Amino acid sequence: MIPDEKEIREYAKYAAKVREIVQEVIGAEYGRIDPYLLNELSRSATMPIGIWMNYRYDESAKGEELSSEELKKKLTVLSEKFELAESNGYIRPRRNLAYAEFQSLKNEMVPLGYHYKLGKGFTKS
Repeated sequence: MIPDEKEIREYAKYAAKVREIVQEVIGAEYGRIDPYLLNELSRSATMPIGIWMNYRYDESAKGEELSSEELKKKLTVLSEKFELAESNGYIRPRRNLAYAEFQSLKNEMVPLGYHYKLGKGFTKS
C-alpha cells in the first residue's frame, strides 16, 4: 500500500510534533541541544509511516459482511495456513511468524473484522 499525498502530509505533521516535543524536553533537561541526539530520539520516537498508516487503517476496519458459516470457513483456511489457535478470546499463531508472514496474516484478518492487539493476538472489532 503506497501512501497518498494527504496521508504523507498528515504523517509529516505528526513527525514534526514529535520532534518539537523531543527538542523541548532535551532543551529543558540539558540546557543545550545536541543535534545528533535530537535526530536519534526523534527517529526512534516516530513510527515508520507504514506502521502509522496500518494503525490508522486497523482502527477504522469494520470487516466484511459475512455469514457465520462463511466466516468460519475463512478462519479454518487461515488456521491451517498459519497454524492459528484460539485462547481467551484471541486468535494467534502457534509458531513465530516472519514479518512478511505476519503482515500477510494481518492483511487477511483485518477485512474479516479482526484487529491485532500487541502481545495478545487478533480479536473481533
